[in-house]
Amino acid sequence: MNSEASFGASVGTGRTCPLDYYYQPTVFARGADFTADVLYVVGGLYGNLAAIDELEALASTEQAPVTFVFNGDFHWFDADRKWFDDVETRLSRYCALRGNVETEISRMEDIGAGCGCAYPPTVDDLTVQRSNQILAACELASFTAMPKRLLGGAFPLSLSIQQNRFLGSNAFASNRKSMSLRRPTPVWPHYASMFCLPDG
Repeated sequence: MNSEASFGASVGTGRTCPLDYYYQPTVFARGADFTADVLYVVGGLYGNLAAIDELEALASTEQAPVTFVFNGDFHWFDADRKWFDDVETRLSRYCALRGNVETEISRMEDIGAGCGCAYPPTVDDLTVQRSNQILAACELASFTAMPKRLLGGAFPLSLSIQQNRFLGSNAFASNRKSMSLRRPTPVWPHYASMFCLPDG
């Protein structure tokens, strides 16, 4: 058992934030990875195929080209091989960042992080256990559907984007719920983040 797995076991699976989730804000000290006329950032898809339909319909009403970025955790409730594969097929045309779900199901060895949710002590054990069970089911579903871009954590953790108009949404909770873009802090203990450069 490595040191990180040992630490995870000591505080409880699903309650730790693995070290490879952390990075310095200097990762954003670079030019834009790409430019977007209209940027849709979709967080918390959780396998919701109907949400993709709604988002694509919304994008079709835009006057300018739309760029989608799926901001991690696009898998979760799709703990079924066909459903998992359908989500991967739909997202294969879009840019995606790696969330804790994608990070943990793509690990080559168990480090004791469970779902990787880093639940605090205020969250009851049954909730943590349920999340760990869902993650385990996602791992099983991914065995036949696992795309090359997911293996070995190929999804990036961050992006820098030059954009003209931004729309953020939590796709599972509400397909059209606006949210503000979070800016980086001195140390960013998160797994799927981006920074938008002002236009011009």
